[in-house]
Amino acid sequence: MAQEAESQDERGNADSFPDTPETLAVRREMAARLDCHLSEDVCAFYRVKPDTLIAWSKRGKGPRRIRMGNSWLYPTESLREDLAAHDRRRESKTSRSTL
Repeated sequence: MAQEAESQDERGNADSFPDTPETLAVRREMAARLDCHLSEDVCAFYRVKPDTLIAWSKRGKGPRRIRMGNSWLYPTESLREDLAAHDRRRESKTSRSTL
């Protein structure tokens, strides 16, 4: 039960405050003004579930995030850095496999 409560908190109490299309649009606009992205959008981009983003964060992996009210925001620069690091890891694996 405690772990379930922790996951809900990590997701920004998503179950307690369901988004309507209008509130989601407002949240996206506010995030964009801060040069950030919502958890929902980051999940869609990486094609992962919200629990995966939470797990990455707990392990110090994935993009850096910022708590804003009851939501997590992901700065655009953090996403760029994470993608660049991911690309470097893939390149190093490829160069090792060709040796």
